[in-house]
Amino acid sequence: MRGGLLQTISRGIRQLARGVGHVFRPDREADNARVRRENPAVRFPPCSLSTAALNHCDNRQYLDSGLAHARFIMQTIRGYSSDQNLVICEWGCGPGRIIQHLQSLDNGIARLIGTDCHEASMDWCRENLPAIEFQTNGMAPPLLLATGSIDVVYCCAVFSHLGEPLHHAWISEILRLLRPGGLLIATVNGNNLEDRMSGDELAAYRNGSLIVRPEGREGETGFVSFAGDRFIRDSLFNRFENITRLDDTPFLQTVWTATAPAT
Repeated sequence: MRGGLLQTISRGIRQLARGVGHVFRPDREADNARVRRENPAVRFPPCSLSTAALNHCDNRQYLDSGLAHARFIMQTIRGYSSDQNLVICEWGCGPGRIIQHLQSLDNGIARLIGTDCHEASMDWCRENLPAIEFQTNGMAPPLLLATGSIDVVYCCAVFSHLGEPLHHAWISEILRLLRPGGLLIATVNGNNLEDRMSGDELAAYRNGSLIVRPEGREGETGFVSFAGDRFIRDSLFNRFENITRLDDTPFLQTVWTATAPAT
């Protein structure tokens, strides 16, 4: 019980520190206001939503990283398919950092869907990004989408905040949603973060285990998991085809792509 209490206190202190930093940074607010004025077509979430999803309230970082990641997502999709009328779903879209840019980068998107378990973020997205569909999902599947209805599912820094049972539950749900041959793009805490693991964690990681540090609530930024090549290839993605690790990307995490079975 004492350990759990200490974890709760520690999490509260970290959250309070982040909030204090945002309250007493007039220079940051001035910078944010300038970025908003210079980019009137972009929708910037309030600090509370940005902090909950991204651990910061920096509009410039929100914009630059969102654009860079959106370009990469579309380039990766177009490396697999030149199809028009694509149906694309971002699972774990948060306050729209990436998804709001996709339609301006590619005119071949027929339907764009964002989902997240953070209800306030989904309410904000529905109000501020009306051209995109948004759904609030639970921590566990399902999504309210038809089987085989999605061409592409992508998720950025979502698996990295889940334990192993939810890894497998969600990968089954993604397989249900994807049409035959549909594409999954997913980022995980991978090999570039090996230096953050203990010796025992690293040995288990390299042997195919998912490493989980449940220091916060599952689905939130304090809950962290690390997924190595063996876990991805032999366990999580073992029902997919064309499993590929992408090493030259704009993401801090490791990016994987895979396709649903063609038949």
